[in-house]
Amino acid sequence: MRNTIREFIEPSNTDKRQLWEKAVFIFDTNVLLNLYRYSAKTRNSLLGAFESLKERVWIPYQVAYEFMRRRCEVIYETVQRYTQFEKEIQAFTQKTTDILRLTPTDEEFSELNRFLIKWLNSNKEQNLLVQNATKDEILEKILMIFNERVGSNIDESELKHIIEEGKERYAKSIPPGYRDKKKAKEELEDNNAYGDLIIWKQILKYAKDHQVGIIYVTHDQEEALTMSDTIVVMNQGYIQQMGTPEQIYNEPENAFVADFIGESNIVHGTMIRDELVEIFGSRFACVDKGFGTNTPVDVVIRPEDIDLVSPEEGSLKGVCTHLIFKGVHYEMEVTTSDGFEWLVHSTDMCPVGKEVGIHVDPFDIQIMNKPASEDEEAVGVNE
Repeated sequence: MRNTIREFIEPSNTDKRQLWEKAVFIFDTNVLLNLYRYSAKTRNSLLGAFESLKERVWIPYQVAYEFMRRRCEVIYETVQRYTQFEKEIQAFTQKTTDILRLTPTDEEFSELNRFLIKWLNSNKEQNLLVQNATKDEILEKILMIFNERVGSNIDESELKHIIEEGKERYAKSIPPGYRDKKKAKEELEDNNAYGDLIIWKQILKYAKDHQVGIIYVTHDQEEALTMSDTIVVMNQGYIQQMGTPEQIYNEPENAFVADFIGESNIVHGTMIRDELVEIFGSRFACVDKGFGTNTPVDVVIRPEDIDLVSPEEGSLKGVCTHLIFKGVHYEMEVTTSDGFEWLVHSTDMCPVGKEVGIHVDPFDIQIMNKPASEDEEAVGVNE
């Protein structure tokens, strides 16, 4: 029975360790493209990880296709960042002369300008490894590391089937794949319009054909939530939390995980007693136990879990100070008397300037222990 319904059973620590030690690491497109965007330190660390795992890495053909298709664009964008920042420096120094009534010949002004330009050029020399697509050291490393470790392209009949399935997912907003709808401009037959779905299908086929576990590495939090049955959140090489997408999102073990997986309101609180927490002087019912009495804690409340009610009905009162329509919901900020800006997602619009109350159901409040220090070490892989 265990093997039949294994997707519903939490893997044991032994299972997790075996997965980590034997699984094949698969990377999404942006993990590779970010090599052009990262600082030298981060880029070298990632390339070093690729090298150390090169016998256990693989990418779907679609990832290789998207990487090559977008590589020149990303190189150009990265170079342009430095050009744009140089313009910002010129604008800043010009504004400085206007406000302080300096002249371009003033020595202090000239020294400031020289310092900023020197710093920019030094940063560019240190971190911008590739400045044009014809001399691309990153590409050479990628080609070497993933040599013979790229999947085959899908055939026309399989692509046609995926396109039809993708259209259904678009219509019903079914992950993975439906978020690629925004990429489908005029030609829906473009592979890029169904990229996530194609990658997902190719990963599943590889895992089935090779009977091997997969660790899918992505920079996209939403992609991780929709494509995985188990997620590992890491920080500086240490595992912060491992669990199902629902556990990671709804029950983050620390502030790093809560902030990394989706947007969150993370506030200081005091656990008065079991099932009662105080936030900014107001008391909220919750479902958490075992934190002691009058214990400082961190409180996580997701933007979509906040209900805006009349001021009299809310546990906290505030004023809506920001409003933007994002298509499927309104994003609002509500500033309370303590100065905290609560991020709120709702299908109901609250106009800027309106006084409202903040209500949160007990099950939607997540309590976490505060770290022992700002440098509290993350949980190691083998612990």
